Amino acid sequence: MANRQKGDVSFRAYDREWVLRYSTNALCEMEDLFGKSAIEVAQSLDSETGVSLKDLRAVFYCGLTDRHEDITEKDAGRLIDVIGIDAVGPLIAEAFLAAFPSAEEEQQEGKSRAAAGRKRK
Repeated sequence: MANRQKGDVSFRAYDREWVLRYSTNALCEMEDLFGKSAIEVAQSLDSETGVSLKDLRAVFYCGLTDRHEDITEKDAGRLIDVIGIDAVGPLIAEAFLAAFPSAEEEQQEGKSRAAAGRKRK
């Protein structure tokens, strides 16, 4: 089952739930495939010139490897065909945002935890 707090983003295909997650291992896999940092890869996805289909499939594949260890890049491509290419970008974006919460969100969470701790005393 997908856990949004851990960065999981789920979707359905082939009558089952799939989970996209950019964990440390998934990001390392991505860096190995692309030969550049995960941040650079993420920034290239937002490029004005667009992203190649091969790169999109590779990024999608890497996000699937954390929860679906036996998946191949071709399997990831088949999933893209099933869910539709227009659905892939938003799923990747959501999973990246979950993996890299903004500093503002982290600060807010820290303040909330601190406030909860003060209330317990």
